[in-house]
Parts: sequence; structure tokens; C-alpha cells
Amino acid sequence: MKKITKIKVVHGNKEASKLGFPTANLDISIADINIDDGIYASEVFIDNHRYIGALVVMSNIPKVEVHIIDFNGILYGRFLDITINALVSDIQDFIDVEQMKLKISDDVLKVKKYFK
Repeated sequence: MKKITKIKVVHGNKEASKLGFPTANLDISIADINIDDGIYASEVFIDNHRYIGALVVMSNIPKVEVHIIDFNGILYGRFLDITINALVSDIQDFIDVEQMKLKISDDVLKVKKYFK
């Protein structure tokens, strides 16, 4: 388990939103977070309210973002606290968008199961 605090949410290119899985793009370097690429079951704290999320770390882009499950709202410019609990999946390359959507859906289910 790893905790990262006071991470600012910044604007991204909204690609994940187009797929139906909006993410909060985090203003933190992969070197600062110091974990391997992958999808992680995480707890996200917004205004002292706990959500669960799928944290994505990709060094080839580089990008750190989190899909916050069952959250609808605007977070740009706000700060989040995140606890990274467990790796649930590796990063993969995809041939098409439909494969990617299926993989993301599967990763979200894995995160939900982790917290049950």
C-alpha cells in the first residue's frame, strides 16, 4: 500500500471520457510515484469522501490518471489524496477501440471485486 497526497488534477485530452471511462489526470511524475506501469485498485479521497478507483500508470506516455468509480463531477485544479492498494492488471496495446473498452471494463470489475 502506498499513499500519495495533495495531487493536483490537470486537464488531459479527454480520450478516456470518449470511451465512457473519464479519468482525473494527475500532476505527478512517474518517478515521484515510484511504482511500475499498470492498473491499480486505489482509494481516492475527495473532500474527505472515499471513492474507489482504477489508477493507471503509463511510463511510455508518461501519464498517471485515475478513473474514479461512481463519481460524477469536475475536479480540474482540485487536489486528491490517493492510496494505491494493489496491482490488478498490466498495461496492454490494443488493435481497436472495442478491445480497449472491454479491457477497461474488466479492470473496473477487478477493482470493485478487490474492495468487496
